[in-house]
Amino acid sequence: MTDITDAYFSNLIGRLEELKQTLAEPMAQAAAVILDAARGDKRVYVFGTGHSHMLAEEVHYRAGGLAFTVPV
Repeated sequence: MTDITDAYFSNLIGRLEELKQTLAEPMAQAAAVILDAARGDKRVYVFGTGHSHMLAEEVHYRAGGLAFTVPV
């Protein structure tokens, strides 16, 4: 690899590690809320604006997706 690609990947890995450290707990909390909804026969509303709505649609419309989600 070249110096610039090494620098790029080092920077990227550092940022991902930072996200892992700072977002692990909030992501676990969000997962627990979603799991409780699934077990409790409740709904999870998913949404997005502009192109970000595609992520919400991916959760709901994909074959084998989560039937308890409701796209807004």
